[in-house]
Amino acid sequence: MTEGAVVSGLTTDDRDLELAIQGPDDQVTIQCDDGTVEAALATTLDATVEIHSGNGSVRIDERVFEAVETTDETTRGTNGGGSGRLTIRTDDGDVQLSPLSMEG
Repeated sequence: MTEGAVVSGLTTDDRDLELAIQGPDDQVTIQCDDGTVEAALATTLDATVEIHSGNGSVRIDERVFEAVETTDETTRGTNGGGSGRLTIRTDDGDVQLSPLSMEG
């Protein structure tokens, strides 16, 4: 898919996901069992993003979130008031977050 779409969730078993996310309307879950999730997040994002990566690594560009909190199993980043909720889960894959360039 090359054009924007509004979705409430994405699930894949053995594929990588490359996403550009401008902002969740409410609650969105991205589930990737054995693949990598690469997501570019809008700098204007007003959301709390929770990342759960079982056996993978989590890499977040320092420009993505205003605040980041990490525990053993969860990484949580917040922008704005954190009114939206985006959850990213991988079992055996990595998660990489970067800022979304809005330039054409």
